Amino acid sequence: MKIKSLAIYGANSLPNTLLGEFLEKHSYTVQIHQTPESTLHYLADTSAPLVLIDHSTGNTEELVSHCLSTPLGKSGKLVLAVFNVDSDDTLRKLARLPLVNGVFTHDCPQDMLLKGIAAMLKGEIWLPRYILEEHLVKHRVLRSSGGNTDASLTERESEILGLLATGARNTDIADALNLSPHTVKTHIYNIFKKINASNRMQAVNWAKEHLNAY
Repeated sequence: MKIKSLAIYGANSLPNTLLGEFLEKHSYTVQIHQTPESTLHYLADTSAPLVLIDHSTGNTEELVSHCLSTPLGKSGKLVLAVFNVDSDDTLRKLARLPLVNGVFTHDCPQDMLLKGIAAMLKGEIWLPRYILEEHLVKHRVLRSSGGNTDASLTERESEILGLLATGARNTDIADALNLSPHTVKTHIYNIFKKINASNRMQAVNWAKEHLNAY
């Protein structure tokens, strides 16, 4: 069975210790880091990092900013997830941060967190369904208003990239925009070329940094 590595940034508390033990039972190797400096050292020594950020520890946005400036952050290979989020407004704010590909509430069951981690390691986005639906609605409005979020992309490409950044699958995007899955796939290929992205995760992180709708 493949062993997967990840780090938890948070206080050396009983809940985080128990979370680490739970993940280790499911074939993850886990390190708990209590300071941003320790977390950044971890990122410098690993090639496929996933960092779970305990929002209750504080300094989430500052840590994300530091991570964004690292070589892994700039490459788009870094995966960040925030857990112990205590309100919908905070969740929406965190979901817009670059590199953050998953957000979990404080009452999220461990089994659901485990599913989210597995999904993110496959390059998927893990957000509550209502957040996804809000973004789908937002970009439908953007389409009808004729807006364009970035001069280097066409209006349709901006719409598709915005939906892609919510974690929507190609079929979801096709349904939302009344396009065929093949057409969506072609648009995504063109988007990747324009923004110099080699995978969906890199495209999502680019969208979070550049699209005005985010």
